[in-house]
Amino acid sequence: MGRSGQHDGPCAARQPAFGLTCVDHGIVLFRHAVAPGVGDPAGMRLSDCSTQRNLDDTGRNQARLIGEAMRAAGIAVGAVLSSQWCRTMKTAELAFPGRVMAEPAFNSFFADHIAGPTSSLPWWMA
Repeated sequence: MGRSGQHDGPCAARQPAFGLTCVDHGIVLFRHAVAPGVGDPAGMRLSDCSTQRNLDDTGRNQARLIGEAMRAAGIAVGAVLSSQWCRTMKTAELAFPGRVMAEPAFNSFFADHIAGPTSSLPWWMA
C-alpha cells in the first residue's frame, strides 16, 4: 500500500470479490463448497469418494463461482492446496481447474477433534 493507505500495486485497479480485500500477495483459505450433512459416514475411505459426504449441485456451482469471481477480480492464483477429502478436492478443481495439489496437512480431524491435526506439519506451516 502507498502512504495514503490506498493500493498502488497490481490491486489498484481491481474491485474485491466475495468481500475479499485485494492485496498484492497473500493466502486465501477456505474449507469446501456446500456438501450437505455433517462429518462423513461410518466406513468412509479417502480412496473412495462414494463413501464420503460430497458436494451437491449447489456446492459444485458455488465452487465454480468462487473461481470465476477470483478470476474476474484479477486475483492471481499460485499454488492450490487441498485436503485429500473428495469434497475439498472437487471444490478446488472446479474453482481452479488443473492447479490442485493434495496436501495431507489439511486433512480433517473431525472424528478426533480433541487430538487435533498431526504434529508433522509441512515446512510452510511450521
